[in-house]
Amino acid sequence: MKSTPVFRLDPVKSDHVTLWPICCLHIGHHRHEMQKTVALLDKILRDRNSYVIMLGDTVDVGTRSSPGASVYEQDMNASEQVLVAGALLTPLVEAGKILFWLDSNHSRRLFTEAGTFTAEEQLARMFFGAGFSGKDKRLLNKYVAGGFDGTKKLKEVEGYLQEVISKLKPGVSQVFWGGLQALSRIQVGPNRYKLHAFHGSGGGATHKTVISQLDRMEKVAPGNDIYVSGHHHKRLVFDADKIVLDHRGDVQYRPAMYVSTGCMLGYDGSYGEAKGYVPTRPGMTRIKLYANNWGVEACV
Repeated sequence: MKSTPVFRLDPVKSDHVTLWPICCLHIGHHRHEMQKTVALLDKILRDRNSYVIMLGDTVDVGTRSSPGASVYEQDMNASEQVLVAGALLTPLVEAGKILFWLDSNHSRRLFTEAGTFTAEEQLARMFFGAGFSGKDKRLLNKYVAGGFDGTKKLKEVEGYLQEVISKLKPGVSQVFWGGLQALSRIQVGPNRYKLHAFHGSGGGATHKTVISQLDRMEKVAPGNDIYVSGHHHKRLVFDADKIVLDHRGDVQYRPAMYVSTGCMLGYDGSYGEAKGYVPTRPGMTRIKLYANNWGVEACV
């Protein structure tokens, strides 16, 4: 588990900042909702008070040993997925919007298969001063023009990608690599919030499973104000008061917020439909952290 730097976020003409846990985009899967992904990223970019934490499974990385027919459900291979994801996320990195980045199970398939950097590590390393090469930009232009290997053309976001590609350059701003789990402190005005982030693990066909994971996170890292995870493709929010003794021996009620964020996968023809899972609406949860008075709100 890693501890991030203290992130100091000062709201602009607002009493709060909004934190978006982004997870399970699954770029490269044939049911990835590219248009909705671009709309969300653009919305965050345009809002001066919105920030992001990346919780993994940004790309799908279907391999021959992946469950089910995953390897045959890809619109592009793993390297191409990383390049396209990097292009989409570069504007947010350059704007200082992404606070930290976590690894995940789909990402780690590359390490499991070949011992290479995981997909999320490769994405994060793009923003540690390396940036994109001329070859990267040519490959991206080729994909936008008509697909790498005859795959479908991303017509719905072609103009957006072309604009981003034209601006790519080496040495963009850094993001913090959080590894598998991260503990973070976020300062908003005079208020400091403690957050524990984890991609998530295990099957999650029911909301009960998601709740159990968030409860388990608190046992792993007690004393935080916010617990946030993804992985299960379910947007879910609940809160609770924890009764503690302060340094004077007085009883205090300490609120805690529990957040599961969503995904950007469609249902028809997906792994979820094949398994008979309940459909989930593509999208992410968001968390508001207040500056004037200490307070946390989360909604789907």
